[in-house]
Amino acid sequence: YTVPPPPMASNLHSIPYPSFTSGLEAAQLEAFRAASAVPRTRQNFVAAMWGMHGPSRSMDQRTELQLQCNKSSDCIVLSLDGLRYETNSEVVVFGSLDATFCLQPEGDTPSRKGMVDSILTGCIPVLFSPLQTKLWPWHIERWEDIAIAMDGVPSDIMGRLSQVSTDEIERLRTNMLAVLPRLSYSLPGKPRPEDALETTLAAILKLAQ
Repeated sequence: YTVPPPPMASNLHSIPYPSFTSGLEAAQLEAFRAASAVPRTRQNFVAAMWGMHGPSRSMDQRTELQLQCNKSSDCIVLSLDGLRYETNSEVVVFGSLDATFCLQPEGDTPSRKGMVDSILTGCIPVLFSPLQTKLWPWHIERWEDIAIAMDGVPSDIMGRLSQVSTDEIERLRTNMLAVLPRLSYSLPGKPRPEDALETTLAAILKLAQ
């Protein structure tokens, strides 16, 4: 027996979380984007994950992923113990930069801020719910162009990720660079063309016409 999904309200739309690049001026964001475009010659981990909270479905995914991750020397579970949400960015950013893939199970809802963090650092997000691929359509047109999508947690996540070719990894990273500006919010009074807010407002205006 399958519980039918709840009806979707046509007037509700998801937008990305503000992240560590929000508030950067245009020149700073472009410098960050250029640095992210530099080919990575060495990374210590194939995959990284962080965060152990959420409702039962989310915790089931996270617990299984953590168990698998802990069994592999190619995967790291970042510890956020003792860190408030506003002070864990350094751990998340440096951990993401040190991995090729970032495991992104659902949060309190299908979306989570870590999905934005991983895209901005060039760490390919790995999604585990079809609902996640429907998020932020105004800012990300096709999740399959920037992420690995799975229907639930596989029995061997590291084995699945090892099958992703080098060419596919580079394709996903190149596409992530293209959406980076649309996932960053500008400083008040210093708007930047096609930032996350302008992209949202342009989409709302189009709906209203």
